[in-house]
Amino acid sequence: MPNYYQVDSNTNKVVAAAFSPNIMVETPTLDDRVLGCTYDPATGTFTGYKIMLTKDKSYIMADGAETARITASIKTWDDQDANDTYTDPILFVIDGTPKLVTKKPDGYWIEYKTATPGTKQIRTQDDHFIAQGSVSVLAVEVGP
Repeated sequence: MPNYYQVDSNTNKVVAAAFSPNIMVETPTLDDRVLGCTYDPATGTFTGYKIMLTKDKSYIMADGAETARITASIKTWDDQDANDTYTDPILFVIDGTPKLVTKKPDGYWIEYKTATPGTKQIRTQDDHFIAQGSVSVLAVEVGP
């Protein structure tokens, strides 16, 4: 029995996967990783990127000096490495504040520091990605 993907005819974005047709794209296997991808009817291919954030430290001192490096890794919808080919800036949200980060020679990363104790959220919020990344860093109060 064939499997199908429903593609929005205005945006060519994949919006559903199913076993029965309803303006669907037929494929040999059902793979829900295509949800949110763009479908190219001329080539019959799906495109989409997802992002993963990692940190080099779980916590930093809330002294305004110590930093944690937050690194973004880019993969295609089917988990192929896209770090070398993806070049657009990425929108990070750092403790509620948006920051556009451009690619450096060694990839996408930021150095995070703060003088305010607490758990700090760093995430992406970028429409270019079908899956966003998120990490938290604990900023520890500096004692006397």
